[in-house]
Amino acid sequence: MTSVPEDLKRCLNTAIIDIAAVRGGYVGDLRTYTRNRKLTTFDIISLLIGFSGGSLNKELRLFNADVTPSALSQRRKGISPRAFYEVWQNFNRRCDSLTRQRFHGKYHLWAVDGTELPVFRNPNSDSFIVTPTNPRGYNALHANVIHDINNSVFVDCAMGRDEQGKLLALIYRRKFTEPTILVMDRGYESYNTIAHCCNIPNLFFVLRVKQGKAALRDIQRLPLETLDEPFSVTVTTSQRNIDKENGWVYLNTGSRKGKTLSEKTRVTRFDFPAPHTIYCRVVRFEIGSSGHYETLLTNLPCDEFPVEEMEKIYSLRWRIEQGFDALKNKTGLKFLHGRSDDCALQELYAKLTFFNFTSLICRAVAIGKSSGTQNEVKISFKDATDLCRDFYRTPNASGEKLLQDISKYTYSNKKGRKAERGTIKPKTFVAFTYRTSA
Repeated sequence: MTSVPEDLKRCLNTAIIDIAAVRGGYVGDLRTYTRNRKLTTFDIISLLIGFSGGSLNKELRLFNADVTPSALSQRRKGISPRAFYEVWQNFNRRCDSLTRQRFHGKYHLWAVDGTELPVFRNPNSDSFIVTPTNPRGYNALHANVIHDINNSVFVDCAMGRDEQGKLLALIYRRKFTEPTILVMDRGYESYNTIAHCCNIPNLFFVLRVKQGKAALRDIQRLPLETLDEPFSVTVTTSQRNIDKENGWVYLNTGSRKGKTLSEKTRVTRFDFPAPHTIYCRVVRFEIGSSGHYETLLTNLPCDEFPVEEMEKIYSLRWRIEQGFDALKNKTGLKFLHGRSDDCALQELYAKLTFFNFTSLICRAVAIGKSSGTQNEVKISFKDATDLCRDFYRTPNASGEKLLQDISKYTYSNKKGRKAERGTIKPKTFVAFTYRTSA
């Protein structure tokens, strides 16, 4: 009987083989990858999934690949980033039996958020950004990612800075055959997002919304105290007298007659025929005893999810931030090995795949509580990533030995520990000359 790591390794290799076989769908030029080469499509995808943060020479040596960095760079250009995305999704489907943990026994608990990936500076690229604080400009890809909180895996991803539009692309791409709770931050706040989430069967949402003067109109009127109340609002896209008399919320969706609008005119999106009424709940609670409140909109039933449960769901959302930290710093995503945006996308999907591979292996490791305390014992994901990478690179490696080795690298985690969130500093592309040699 094979171990969990060996099963996962076989699933990953099979997922790569399946995609590599469909050459016409993921190769830009059909004349490429038709001759026998040292680097096949399978080899390149496997290499990029198993890469760490070192230089190309170092990574190729660790894989015992007798090719030059130039050869790899040229060969990978012939593969579409879509191939790496499909490998990731294929691997997720094959590992579905290992991601069966549910919130309250029946709900998927997913969090969605955006993250930036700095890439090589190129003013001619679509990813080039100029801001008032950075007039010189920089390049970065923006990924909107869904994270399965209970099973610690990344589920799906959509690229683009239109967070609300990409969120809709993500949720309509999925088939919600099981009840799913989608937790969203303030960047996804809009009447259009709320209306769509209320309209999809088996989809429940928890949306953190703004407070104060920037809040939605009806939320501004609520007292700043713990509460749980029904929330209903009727949205219209016209300014008729009857709309104003009824107190409906007006959304400017732009001129239908091709009129030129002022630059200061705020135009939004609403995909439903007006007037459209939205029904949900508004929940507000205090964070500890700090006097700071958070406000959530949700369509979860109040009898099953009172204020205390909503506060718990909100706190669990922060696990996606831990996932982003592990993805960038532990798996080595911030150390890219290519200059183009397509190369960065390849490595993003490759690292999402490897993160899931490592996370599922860690879940199979048996660990207990810290001796003499009630603190939770956690696996060091950084060390687990190194061990899983060696396991993936080594043919016929022992899965049982891998589990034993991972269990040696643990730390005690005190529950409920909190710290002030530091200032978010802008990240830059890590130059190729600044790579680890160890």
